[in-house]
Amino acid sequence: MDFIISDFQINQALLRLRKSLYNSIWILTFISIQYSSFAQNKSDYIWLGGVNNASSSGIEGFMLDFNDNKVDVKPVNSALQFDMNNVSMCDEEGNLLFYSNGCAIANANHEIMENGEGINAGDFFDILWLGNCDYGYPGYQDILSIKNPNVPNSYFVITTPVTLDIGNGDTYKYIIQYSEVDIDLNDGLGAVTIKNEVIKAGVEILVGYMTAIGTSDDSYWILNVTTNPISFIKTKIDSSGIYFHDQQFIGINLDEDYASASGTAAFSPQGDKYAIFNKYDQLHIFDFDTETGLLSNHNLIDVSTDDNIFSSIEFSSNGRFLYVSTQLSVYQVDLYPSSGNYEIELIDEFNGVQNPQNANMFLLRRGPDCRIYIAASGASDSYGIINYPNRKGKDCELVQQGIDLPYITGVVSLPNFPNYRINEEAVCDSTIVGVYSAVEELKQQFMVYPNPALDYVNILLPEYNLNGRVEIHNNYGQLISKEFISGYEMSLDVSGLESGYYYVTVISDNKRLKSEPLIIIE
Repeated sequence: MDFIISDFQINQALLRLRKSLYNSIWILTFISIQYSSFAQNKSDYIWLGGVNNASSSGIEGFMLDFNDNKVDVKPVNSALQFDMNNVSMCDEEGNLLFYSNGCAIANANHEIMENGEGINAGDFFDILWLGNCDYGYPGYQDILSIKNPNVPNSYFVITTPVTLDIGNGDTYKYIIQYSEVDIDLNDGLGAVTIKNEVIKAGVEILVGYMTAIGTSDDSYWILNVTTNPISFIKTKIDSSGIYFHDQQFIGINLDEDYASASGTAAFSPQGDKYAIFNKYDQLHIFDFDTETGLLSNHNLIDVSTDDNIFSSIEFSSNGRFLYVSTQLSVYQVDLYPSSGNYEIELIDEFNGVQNPQNANMFLLRRGPDCRIYIAASGASDSYGIINYPNRKGKDCELVQQGIDLPYITGVVSLPNFPNYRINEEAVCDSTIVGVYSAVEELKQQFMVYPNPALDYVNILLPEYNLNGRVEIHNNYGQLISKEFISGYEMSLDVSGLESGYYYVTVISDNKRLKSEPLIIIE
């Protein structure tokens, strides 16, 4: 007897096989995660954000929580709004202790901590900032928090306040200061016990560029860049407390009129490299000695000719690659070989999405999950993400608008952390399942065809996106159409669209997973 197998039966068998394989992979992944023990410092495992003040009982903020081997994006009723300055602190188990936007410090109950107001107080805040902490303190790399190694459950919050010259209206920075939080007070909710204590004064400090690195003896170096002339101010935290260590003049030139607030600095996770970048001065890379704090072996690298004023940098977790973002572009600088012939590759260019403002690629921060997160220069309801920063070139997989947020972010706001895990086996935990753990399979199975399209377009999807939706946006980021996913393959009517460039986006569980360009012809 002859058996006739229909195309429908073949497709159903293939779908069952794919489902079985996918479930097996997921079960094995889950088991490996449950039984992996990655003990590490988790002081940076919760990130806060949000500026939407629509809630009647607080601020509609959000957090990225890296605990429990996954990245959860959660709404929170926050005590502070975030524009620019942003820092948070967890205990070594990843429990939130406090956070700050540079104006005040809030506790884990999302209340202003006792004596937590008036951080960075002064004429600038009272007069030009109208004494209003609603949008935080300006500066996207001007605040840090580091544990006091000498007092249990005590933490330093280091800031560089803006000074206002009332006589001529000029603003500048010439103070590095600290406040101290004792988390044991108020039944574990903490209180600020020292506020705005001066560490170093009398030097003009560039806005931004404050970053920190740990050492082999659990001490920390904090570096700031100064002008008139260019130098590096080093603050040390060790068994003696927190104090000014030295000022190093290394003979480099920066544009003193434009360098301030136009770029960022970063240490490599291993602590052997230090880098600063801005549009005007390009990329400066140094060797760094974590024992002595000395910078050496200066290299200047021209990376970008982009015409945007603001930019930032971040290292991959293996220290090989340095990423440079200029709002409209992201570049990867391969620091190997060490001969100085660095390879520079353009990774991606801004796709033009507005949500509600430019959802471009600006501030970079490496997470404890080894990924690099990207905040836009304007208010946005998404973050970008580099899923595999240790991979060379476009294999690093940069996803623009890769993470949907419950509320709008502040301007260029991601927390500024020191490199915590220099003494540990790994500088980050690659076993953390990201919000985009499905990207790899989606990348292989997501298809948009025919492309270019005339009357209709087919969308081929992986199985697990059945509860999501497909959106089409025009080249300006405006939503043109939205359809709920009804199967593994969908057919969309595009006969009413004008000819031009569009983007087809797959969204699952309110997360933007993948976008593909689509060309419509008439």
